[in-house]
Amino acid sequence: METKNISLRHLLLPLLILQSVAALSVERPQNGVDLITQVCKKTNFYQLCMKSLQSDPRSSTADVNGLAGISLDLVTKKSNETFTYALELFKNVRDPLLYQYYGTCVEEYGAAVTRHLPAAIEALNKSHEYAVAGDEAKAVANNANVCEEQFTLTPMPRKSPFSSRSEVVHDLSLVAASIISQLKS
Repeated sequence: METKNISLRHLLLPLLILQSVAALSVERPQNGVDLITQVCKKTNFYQLCMKSLQSDPRSSTADVNGLAGISLDLVTKKSNETFTYALELFKNVRDPLLYQYYGTCVEEYGAAVTRHLPAAIEALNKSHEYAVAGDEAKAVANNANVCEEQFTLTPMPRKSPFSSRSEVVHDLSLVAASIISQLKS
């Protein structure tokens, strides 16, 4: 009888362990790198999305809404840096044409950091109006384009000192909009 109990226990224990492991793997919510990969694959800037979200420790435990918020935080940081840079250039410029161009960049990035990004964050977190949040993120991408495109105007095109910064803000804004769009469905 003792032998029968021991052998039955030895048979049941591995089965219970396998069942528990299987249940855990099925019930485990998708998060961390798996979720970041899944979300970033649905954007137009996969590498930038992956790199930027993985750089933020909050991403490893975030859901899609959290990743959208983190992406807006990253856009806000880069937009603020570019806005500050534009202000510095604007204060020190003597060329009238560059004064106009830098002034436009100050206005565009000022609108991004004081109006569009706060509206996107509020729409995402408070009112859950994802369409509004996505539109505001896209507006920031447009702000970066407006700043950049004026430097290509003829008859006197100039090299933009904002090109790399504007590209990052533009692309991160579209990443944020893409992630937010995943919340609509």
